[in-house]
Amino acid sequence: MTRLQLWLSACAAFLLLFMAGLGAHFPGAAVSRYVGRQVERGLGIPVQLAPIHLAWSGLSADRLEVRIPGAAPLIVQDMRLPWTWRWMFELPLEARFGSEGQIGAAWGWGGEASVSARRIRLQDLPLALLPAGVKIQGRVDVTAKVGPQPTGRAAIREMLPGRIELKAEGVEIRDLELAGAVLPPLRLETVEGHVSLGRMVQVESLVFRGDAQGNLSGTITPNLDRPGDSRLNLSLTLVLQPAWLGQLGDFKPVAEGLLPGGRLDGTIEGALAAPALSRTAKRP
Repeated sequence: MTRLQLWLSACAAFLLLFMAGLGAHFPGAAVSRYVGRQVERGLGIPVQLAPIHLAWSGLSADRLEVRIPGAAPLIVQDMRLPWTWRWMFELPLEARFGSEGQIGAAWGWGGEASVSARRIRLQDLPLALLPAGVKIQGRVDVTAKVGPQPTGRAAIREMLPGRIELKAEGVEIRDLELAGAVLPPLRLETVEGHVSLGRMVQVESLVFRGDAQGNLSGTITPNLDRPGDSRLNLSLTLVLQPAWLGQLGDFKPVAEGLLPGGRLDGTIEGALAAPALSRTAKRP
């Protein structure tokens, strides 16, 4: 073995021992508490991050729990922050959500961030706004980009500016009730949404196709301190397909009385925790 080979072997052995010692004494719990506080400050809601581990492949944590008010916790698992040249520009994060979902995120040093979530099962999401007993299933892909926090004292409690796009497929909603009767399963082939974030959330469009077809659009004024008090001002167009109405049996006349011709044009207003649906007056 040459001197150069001996020197390289000694350096590699030293680096191995150094990393092993650093990993054994890495203050994962303390680092986790610090990172959790920063994430909590940015989101404005409580979070709990498992101890962070140091390894050859990078940093990792087994679990991040986001405690959404009025809903079950949102749990992200197997988070990994790999060693990579991308650290020169951003911090890349990989994680798993639910049984099938994969999440990729990146935080730029300038304050911008992007998130991509693939194959997320709707039944794995803590959907607090669904009526009690209603079940939903399907898969959704989501991409989101947000910019740096606006400057100024008042901007600290504002939603970050950005944009969200989503596409769900194979959506099925079960155990919906109308006038005390349980409705047949409502199946949507696709749901596509485009949302702009900022001081006011602009729902540009939420288009759904299937047993029900239509569009939801309008604005949401967020309240980050009390999300349930966020204000809605949305327009809804809904058309139920004749084949689905035919499954209602004896309840069909009641449904047609509530939705003449299987159609509804209305508005959704009020607080997010208690929205009110009003039918739009027909023009003469």
